[in-house]
Amino acid sequence: MYLSIIIPVFNEINFLQKILSRLIKCTPKIKKEIIVIDDCSNDGTKEWLKKILDKNFNYINYKKNKLIFKKNKSLSNLKIILKNKNEGKGSAVKLGLRYCKNDIIVIQDADLEYNPKDLNILINKIKKKDVDAVFGDRFFYKSNNYHYFFYYLGNFLLSSCITFLFGKKISDVAVCYKMFKKKVIKDLGLKAKDFMFDFEFSAKILKKNKFNIINIPISYEGRTFKEGKKISWIDGFRALLLILKIRLFY
Repeated sequence: MYLSIIIPVFNEINFLQKILSRLIKCTPKIKKEIIVIDDCSNDGTKEWLKKILDKNFNYINYKKNKLIFKKNKSLSNLKIILKNKNEGKGSAVKLGLRYCKNDIIVIQDADLEYNPKDLNILINKIKKKDVDAVFGDRFFYKSNNYHYFFYYLGNFLLSSCITFLFGKKISDVAVCYKMFKKKVIKDLGLKAKDFMFDFEFSAKILKKNKFNIINIPISYEGRTFKEGKKISWIDGFRALLLILKIRLFY
């Protein structure tokens, strides 16, 4: 089974090479393509990716503790897209979706909060014919580190709300690790350009009421604002309004 991994990035020069290394190293048995979409970074991320593009590298590997980029006519597993305007995570992800060639898709943040080893667990679950999407659950493991209690509480409340409104258990609605079959996103009409994408995506596939979604425990190491965390508590209120709007009018 082939997997498309979408990585939206904005100012992740300190993390991007590390997450690419982990993806290759931790998922050796998964046949995959990696699609990196830069949302007009200004910290050197865009320039680093442009150097790879300029050399026409389309293959990435990890050997002897280092990333290797090269041209490979028969085995291409890397796509890089550089945006000229910063519009947000949702905009980058939607652009990446247009370039996915595989039937299974997952979104991978570049900030090292999620462990690529968990992708092996998720893909084993989604192989089943009756499973359409697999959502990671960061609440299950007590060792997971949120850093900020209000993030934990806000996500818990939003997850409880969406479960109540749509009648389907969603343990962690804000989780990045959502693996799904390509048919799930057909005709969803996704519009969110920023972090609201995660909530819009979840609410709309639940409203369709025809997809089987399962929740799987994953590991998580949240980062701090100093380390680059971008979501604020105001986004929680925006997410709630969006979920209610989709439930009532979509």
